[in-house]
Amino acid sequence: MIIETEHAPILSMEKLTMSYSGTPVLKGVNLEVESGQVIGYIGPNGAGKSTTVRILLGLQQGYGGTARLFGEDIKTSGIAYKRRIGYVPETAEVYDMLTAREYLVFTGGCYGLDAVKAEKKGQQLMNQFGLANVFDTRLSSFSKGMRQKVLIIASLLHNPDLLFFDEPLSGLDANSVLVFKEILAKLAETGKQSFIPHTLWTSSRKSAIELSCSMTDRLPQTGPLKN
Repeated sequence: MIIETEHAPILSMEKLTMSYSGTPVLKGVNLEVESGQVIGYIGPNGAGKSTTVRILLGLQQGYGGTARLFGEDIKTSGIAYKRRIGYVPETAEVYDMLTAREYLVFTGGCYGLDAVKAEKKGQQLMNQFGLANVFDTRLSSFSKGMRQKVLIIASLLHNPDLLFFDEPLSGLDANSVLVFKEILAKLAETGKQSFIPHTLWTSSRKSAIELSCSMTDRLPQTGPLKN
């Protein structure tokens, strides 16, 4: 059962710790995030950004502390909360032999969308990202940047309440970065939340970000991002 009150944060971490082979990666991370925020989780390589995301997604075991999504402790919860999440990993494979249309319809089906709705939403987002002319092209011919766009589109199909984008700007051209920022801003306006680990946030600092979490020695320093 999802325990969500009117004032419960959408995402919270309390004294979150994680070590690999005795080496600390996270040292007592504390963070609460309300709905309608875009979170830039910033830090150098190896600071624990991707590890944090894996914990929050329920993909990482062996951590200490408490992580909650929608008010529910993910250690003891079921999988219902995951239906409200969209995720783009730092590196991911797509089904090369499928066209973009086929891949998005397939992904939408995994989220419970019927083919018509998934295709319509996918085509709309493909248009926004400048990929309308390759909707029926096999993904095997797509560049890294084009694949990244398709992965972002796939994560948005089911209208999730919480999105995790791990290094989402990798391979994106300048225009697509602007489109991505506009989408984040619109999502925030409707109460959606985005959590974005990123090594450098230079090209996105002026997006609709209300709070940043900068990793310093695995301890987060939080505050509003300044343009």
